[in-house]
Amino acid sequence: MLQYFFTLENAKENRELFRGLDIERAGEKYMGEQGTRPVVFLTLKEVQRPTYGSMLSMLSSVLQETYACHRHFLLSEAMDEEQKGYVRRILGGKGTEEELMVSLKRLMTYLEQYHGKKPVLLLDEYDAPILSAWENGYYKEGIDFMRGFLGSALKTNPSLGVAVLTGVTRVSKESIFSGLNNLKVCSVLSDVYSDIFGFTQEEAARLMEECGVGDKLPELKRWYDGYRFGSQEIYNPWSVICYISEGCKFQRYWLNVSGNSILKVLLEREVLLAYEDEILGRVVGRGNRVILFEMLDAMTAGKVDLFQKHLGKIRHFLLWEEGMAGAGIADFTWESDRMRLIITNSYEQMGFEAANIVAGQIYLKPDSVLGLATGSTPVSMYERLVAVHRTVGLDFSEVTTFNLDEYIGMSSDNPQSYHYFMQDKFFRHINIKPENVHLPDGMAEDMEAEGERYEKLIAAKGGIDLQVLGIGQNAHIGFNEPDVKFAATTHKVELDEETIVANSRFFNHADEVPRYAISMGIKTIMMAGHVILLANGRNKAKAVYKALCGDVTPEAPASILQLHRDVAVIVDREAAEMLPSGIRGVTIARKG
Repeated sequence: MLQYFFTLENAKENRELFRGLDIERAGEKYMGEQGTRPVVFLTLKEVQRPTYGSMLSMLSSVLQETYACHRHFLLSEAMDEEQKGYVRRILGGKGTEEELMVSLKRLMTYLEQYHGKKPVLLLDEYDAPILSAWENGYYKEGIDFMRGFLGSALKTNPSLGVAVLTGVTRVSKESIFSGLNNLKVCSVLSDVYSDIFGFTQEEAARLMEECGVGDKLPELKRWYDGYRFGSQEIYNPWSVICYISEGCKFQRYWLNVSGNSILKVLLEREVLLAYEDEILGRVVGRGNRVILFEMLDAMTAGKVDLFQKHLGKIRHFLLWEEGMAGAGIADFTWESDRMRLIITNSYEQMGFEAANIVAGQIYLKPDSVLGLATGSTPVSMYERLVAVHRTVGLDFSEVTTFNLDEYIGMSSDNPQSYHYFMQDKFFRHINIKPENVHLPDGMAEDMEAEGERYEKLIAAKGGIDLQVLGIGQNAHIGFNEPDVKFAATTHKVELDEETIVANSRFFNHADEVPRYAISMGIKTIMMAGHVILLANGRNKAKAVYKALCGDVTPEAPASILQLHRDVAVIVDREAAEMLPSGIRGVTIARKG
């Protein structure tokens, strides 16, 4: 309609099309523009192809037709030989990629040159090639070309009078029209022009009356009043016209008329975000949500392979979780700005929740640096991670690990050593590279030098992304016993008698338990990006209480975690039994 209104061609005949319409009644201010400008109209709907080359070929065909509409002057004496040569190449489908990129701008330049008036550009479905490029994996080439094609016509074109573009995606100034300051975007959410996207209620009623089927208006409204643009209720014009022309027979007339691939991905994105608190919050951890959003936003940056890779991993992981979560979701969760508390029904579920977070960390950052713990507490977590590796292919090949501690004087091949424990419970069951596995050397001659060496290794890897901790009955973390200095890095530790008694269950006799260990320090632990604190059993209830509800003091080393920026505390019911119903004024809420 805009083309027939503005075009110079057949202006007198076209004027009759608007007789009696609102625009004519609006007066000469508007009708004075009728038939006064050259018009370039093209639709890019068909420029959707599986490869970049075939996209350019299809666009060349569309431009051939567009140029052909104006060939009577494009090949006239008004054009010089260079211009005619360019036009002939476009008309013959022989234009190079660079010539196609500026073809729209050059056409408008020629039109102004010939007619002495700046043309109107009408561009329908401008974003169809961009969406096709995204869907088919050539987004970078596609967006670079379209940025030049549209940018040259709209941004750096003195011959442009006015342009109207339509598309299904919001105009992105950043990716396509950067620097274009005279761009007015009217989306389906805007009130401006909201009544022209289709038939309004009044227009639909008037059309039905004029066609003698006014009594069918309620049925029409029931089936085709399905849109809201801005504040307007809008009827689908095609469906309304077909409904009337088919004798008021209800059918789905507006069907399979658009590409929905981008909607499918966007809906998948929204579904993932909707699951964030219930599932993804546990899969990736609260601290990794930034990574999650970056991954999802790879879509809009055209990083299709990266997006699909991560999306597939998360989808597989959710399927694995659905099949293995026999114990159900956590019984309680509580979350503050710094700490997230998960109370589970069982020891097994505690390990499952922790494994979710660790696996999510690896999925979203394959070269993660993990800090790991030993003892009976994290065993169920390791079992779950091995299951994820075997079931859905969780890849540890780029992961680096640093264990918290090791007994001094105990060789790595001793069954009671933490080197042996980690190989037996975890490392030999996954595809981690031996050179990426690190534990303090309990046989080192100089423990101070060993601590410095270990700290340098951690620093060289950029620090620990996710640290897993258990907690001792005296609230120690690692082997950092009560009264340890919070500023300590990896250092030699004399074990507390309570710790020796607790660990004696792994030995034949308490006398066999080493009295010294080398442990990652509190400072190193606190520098980790994210922390998981695990506890199970009634014998840990007092320590959990001190860690979460007590004063921050070296007498309860785990209490320092109250000051960490991102901690997930995962405990079973027995370990949580001393916690109050509200922690520091925040009520624990039951899930489900």
